[in-house]
Amino acid sequence: MSQAAHVARVRSIYRRALQTSLDWCMTRETWRPEALRIRDRFEANRHVASLREAQQLCDAAERELAEYAHPDPYKYPLAPESSKWERAPHPSYGKLQYKFN
Repeated sequence: MSQAAHVARVRSIYRRALQTSLDWCMTRETWRPEALRIRDRFEANRHVASLREAQQLCDAAERELAEYAHPDPYKYPLAPESSKWERAPHPSYGKLQYKFN
């Protein structure tokens, strides 16, 4: 695995960890301390020199993310498959013909 690929993987894990923790918190005020703890855990392993050890840390982090995944994660209301997605679908304008007389 190249250095760039490893950096991208760590960045992805970090973002998913933040999103997973946000799924469990009701407000940003309760989430912020958890986000700081996540950042501290990543910073503690920032200077790992061995790529093999770094990959093992990434694998462990992904297993932990899978373990703590929320059963009903938060979705933005207008996002696909969420509560307001296509609640009132737009008509297809190519099929409708308006006659004003």
